[in-house]
Amino acid sequence: MEDIQCSKMNEVKRLAMEYYADEGPGACVVERMEVLINNIFIDNPVDVYGHIVNYFQQFTKPLTILKFWAWEIIDSIGQTAVQTDLYGTVLNTNKFLSTSSIAIPSVNVDPLNYKESLETERQQSVERAIELINADLSQALSGLEPTDQCCIDEILINFFMKMKQEMDMNKAETTPVEAPAPVVSDESAPQTADSSKKKSPKSPKGKAKPVVLLPPAEPPEVLLPGCSAVAALSKSVCIGGASVRDVALYDYIACLKHQQLPEGLRMPLPMVTILSSGKSAPGKLNCVKDFMVVPSPNISLKMAMKHIVKIYNHCAKSLSGKGGMGRICNDWGTLCPQFDRPEQGLDLLEEAIKQLGFTPGQEFSLAINCAGHEILDYEKGRYEVSTGLLKSPEELVTFWTDLVIRYRRKNIG
Repeated sequence: MEDIQCSKMNEVKRLAMEYYADEGPGACVVERMEVLINNIFIDNPVDVYGHIVNYFQQFTKPLTILKFWAWEIIDSIGQTAVQTDLYGTVLNTNKFLSTSSIAIPSVNVDPLNYKESLETERQQSVERAIELINADLSQALSGLEPTDQCCIDEILINFFMKMKQEMDMNKAETTPVEAPAPVVSDESAPQTADSSKKKSPKSPKGKAKPVVLLPPAEPPEVLLPGCSAVAALSKSVCIGGASVRDVALYDYIACLKHQQLPEGLRMPLPMVTILSSGKSAPGKLNCVKDFMVVPSPNISLKMAMKHIVKIYNHCAKSLSGKGGMGRICNDWGTLCPQFDRPEQGLDLLEEAIKQLGFTPGQEFSLAINCAGHEILDYEKGRYEVSTGLLKSPEELVTFWTDLVIRYRRKNIG
């Protein structure tokens, strides 16, 4: 029995010598332990074990992605969205790194023009995104470092590009090919006396009807089912990378863009929507979607946002006193009053700016977001500026020109 135990002990010693040999996995451990022990004696740290952890941490393997896990949630406006968790492996331990949520952009459900089919499509897109994240995409990204943002984004894009190609090929195979129609030349067409005498149609006044050239209607954007998984995973990886580097998220994003942290960061000039209008809002006004205020670059962002909040509250209070409609808000929190003319929104913002002691066009300027193609009636070739009021393209240009001239000093953009 003793001989057997001695033999086993010798075998363990042999394996240990191979492990700590020059070419073994633990070749440098003994040498580094000696250095560490000497440093502890010299440095005399308050936290000895913390000193040991900090020393060996520089030799550890980088954190890698273990898996992603996604599930369905309800966002702040009551629509389904995707929540994604990122798990990684570091120091031989699996740990939670980050979580993020993303809305589904494939469908825009208008509360005033609700269609059950659109909601069904949104639900299917959510389910497909969750399915892809928890299976194929999680496996494709497992083992990568969360700090390698560009590589991960490229993998995600290539994955969906390949999926799109496969869908296009399947669609082409299942779509029947129509035979081309026979071409009849003008020479072979029979000529009759009546046809040769035909003239182009005229308007009742005897003048040729002018041809109205309009831009073609924008085709609906076709998105792949589950394509929001790209944004969900990219966002989760970005947050996780910032956590690994132990830096603020905005600093981490700046480093991704400039390859290093810039000396100074600048915030973009905010254009804040205070009032919303358009076809989806109450009132007859259709040609303006958003009424915005833009602070001067000379005002700090912190002070500008404080004043913008006061402008918002003044508009809400003013509208509430004119029929109680001021507190009707859309999903983004902007006020949705009943406007019939664009001047109503512009005058209200001007009044709010003056109440703060500012001059419109100096500390704060006004801006509008025109509805554009959303108010174009392609059949009639005219723009529905407000309910029942149609304007030709030339008349619409004159309409906007007159509005800008009248509010020129207010710097409408």
